[in-house]
Amino acid sequence: MSLKHISEVTKEVLSQKGKVTIKNNYIILKPDDELDFVLDIRISDCDTHEKLLSWVFYLTGKQWATTQLIREFIVIASRESNIKINE
Repeated sequence: MSLKHISEVTKEVLSQKGKVTIKNNYIILKPDDELDFVLDIRISDCDTHEKLLSWVFYLTGKQWATTQLIREFIVIASRESNIKINE
């Protein structure tokens, strides 16, 4: 199975508190089952180092964004956008 095929399939990664999923070219962050909202981020809005860093900076200012949730977002966004990071 190729990476392109995998990225077209809905993927879900469970974090300590919350979920990061991919669906229809969006990365969807659901911080916590108790919170009644999700954050949808278009993959094209985080497809460069600069764009990804901007989103990470934004997320670090949110109380609901745990370190683990942000890490999962970085891993998924970088894989989907072919951005190389040291994991």
